[in-house]
Amino acid sequence: MEAVKAKFEAWRQRPKPRKPFPNKLWHDVFRLQAQYKLTKILTTLRLTRAQFMHKRAVLLGEPDCLAEKTPPKPSPSRASVATDFISVELAATGMVNHQDNKQLVSPMVFGIELTRPDDKVLKIHQLPTSAVDALIHRLLLAVNPVDFRKGIDSLIALCQQHLNEDAYSGTIFVFTNKRRIAVKLLVYDGQGFWLCMKRFSQGQLKWWPKADTRTYTLNAQALQVLLYQGHPQRAAMSDDWKPVVVQ
Repeated sequence: MEAVKAKFEAWRQRPKPRKPFPNKLWHDVFRLQAQYKLTKILTTLRLTRAQFMHKRAVLLGEPDCLAEKTPPKPSPSRASVATDFISVELAATGMVNHQDNKQLVSPMVFGIELTRPDDKVLKIHQLPTSAVDALIHRLLLAVNPVDFRKGIDSLIALCQQHLNEDAYSGTIFVFTNKRRIAVKLLVYDGQGFWLCMKRFSQGQLKWWPKADTRTYTLNAQALQVLLYQGHPQRAAMSDDWKPVVVQ
């Protein structure tokens, strides 16, 4: 295990841009399964289950369980919700260089199937991860300031009762305090809640929405500008070259 780990770490230290891990390293990983549990292998080598399953499918000809997994049927309570589509199936191809967040050597591409209640299926092929994030997540700013003594449970209640939003929907909720010297982000990932906070060492937010509504919709680029005390409405950002649409 330590010898294989040393090979992976040596490859990660190579000058950028790095190529994906060579196939011979992956074969070393597969051989470790005879001695160690998969969880220990992935943790020690800093690999993801998606990477491992995809490589087994490519190099050993085994089915990619993660890509072919059939989603569970929605419960009647979920199906009764007023919505156009009730289930989403994601299938991933390609690899992501998780060790280099700035440059994806071989970005993962998704195919999405949207199943309607009448069993009609719409398919989207060759959808990059950035587009998947845009479809899954939405960003909502709470217009009114929040008491930052509130923790996860209090903010969940605020979302549900005051903002009239489902805190479990995967929406990223953004809050600030009266002095605008800090920002909190709350999001549910399917297993639990993440609560992130940034307190500015100097200065305060230069912009926060003033609206008659309780929430304000923001995109990911504008949020990054906001988190660095910028002014999203004055930022010179290009529009999307080609918006993602369902065909």
